[in-house]
Amino acid sequence: MADGMIQVSQTLQTFLPENAFMEVITLLKKVNLKVLVERRYSDWLNGQGYSKSCENLDEKSQDREKIAAVIENLVQCAEPFIEDEGGWDKEEMLKHETQASAVLKICQLLLSSLLNRDNQLLAEKEFPVDAIVNGQCVAELVSLICTNCQCPSVQELLCGCVEVESVVFNMVEESQSPNSLFPSGLFRHILDYLRPHLLKNNWKKFPLACHGLVWCTLQIKHPYVGEHFAKLMSPLLLLIDDYETENKTLGFKCLKHVIDNVNSAELQWYGRADVLFEASQRHIYSNDPSLMRSLHPCLLSILTVVEPSPKKAKFGRKTTKCDGLFQIILSSMEFESKIAVRKAYASHLKHFIEHMGITILRHFKRLLKVIVSYLEVSDYPEEGTRLAVLDALKVAMLQAWPRIPNHSSTILKSLLKLLVDATDSSAYIAVQAFELLNQKTAECLVVLLRCCGKQVEEQLKELQGVGHKEVEECVEKVLQETGCATNTSVQSAHQMYNVT
Repeated sequence: MADGMIQVSQTLQTFLPENAFMEVITLLKKVNLKVLVERRYSDWLNGQGYSKSCENLDEKSQDREKIAAVIENLVQCAEPFIEDEGGWDKEEMLKHETQASAVLKICQLLLSSLLNRDNQLLAEKEFPVDAIVNGQCVAELVSLICTNCQCPSVQELLCGCVEVESVVFNMVEESQSPNSLFPSGLFRHILDYLRPHLLKNNWKKFPLACHGLVWCTLQIKHPYVGEHFAKLMSPLLLLIDDYETENKTLGFKCLKHVIDNVNSAELQWYGRADVLFEASQRHIYSNDPSLMRSLHPCLLSILTVVEPSPKKAKFGRKTTKCDGLFQIILSSMEFESKIAVRKAYASHLKHFIEHMGITILRHFKRLLKVIVSYLEVSDYPEEGTRLAVLDALKVAMLQAWPRIPNHSSTILKSLLKLLVDATDSSAYIAVQAFELLNQKTAECLVVLLRCCGKQVEEQLKELQGVGHKEVEECVEKVLQETGCATNTSVQSAHQMYNVT
């Protein structure tokens, strides 16, 4: 073991100035990684790994290969591993946090030396133990790698670029490549490294593997995601099918990004999109707010792939998968009493209505019932639910404008009641939320007036002397904004809002 320490010390001293070398050794001892790194590095140096990687290399290249091996072994030593199903306690979490912060700092020093950066400046820079929490060490390490690899962004570092790949494949001089170190990107190598840690029987033992995969995936966009989709599909299905809400939320967030950045034709190959839809729609009954905020947008993205748009009349406007999901959502909203869950449902209601277009008429009576009931309940002080529901009501009226005159009385009463209730409760509502409530209510009244014409205009004019200041001001504003409201018809509303 003493020989192993000598070997590690010699390798580090070759690349680090004295003060940086001492700091690295001190950090290794402080976080109890010195012995483990020595053992792993000694095994690599005396094994086949060293002979294969350093074969036919000059002395300088061999030294660089050694420092790269130190970095690799160091990262592997600090990689968390859960041996049993009980997970970690608080003490183990703090231990890993301290180790990870120290390893990130050491990696910066070593990479800086390996890439011929200014070692002295980095050696003198202080990184607190809690730096890993706010991402300072991670961000600076990634920035260091990008700068020295001549990559303007993390995306190019991970993906390379099409132009670079074509240059390499056509055997053009490497100097033409803006990213000559990794012309085809690092993402494929990251996937190959993480795949053994993301198998069905062991992925729970490597808690950071999924987080690393998701972070890297979120950095890349079309057209690079498609070529890696086959490797991404399995771990994403593991995440969204897990019993832990945090993992499911992470999985749906990543899955939506993948769907939005992969060609729809590729998603439909071999029934991939249908598999993803079936795996996702099973969670529609969940009433966990954090999961719903990632699940509903993901479902909408999948729906755009697995079935034709409901807005396209050439498909006969048949009942779709979206109709089934929307019925479930409305049923859940009707019987939900928890404010946080109601807010989560309301936040995505508008997007479902926009996706369905005119076919929202199939559900309009039930939808209107839900909207009215949700406008009656406040969630002080931000009024997030009411504001989201007002957005949904406005979109619903624009999409279902032919039927709005039949429901004008119900909608008008609900909006006026909201105005009065918000005014009476203004002391408990945030100033900005109160202003937004009045603004969005007025916008809904404008749409209602333009959809219904004289019928609603006369009712509004009767309210001008009602004796309620806020109601009178809102009505006056709506009448002034619509101008010639008496001549407004359903057809003009259709033209003005370009409703299809």
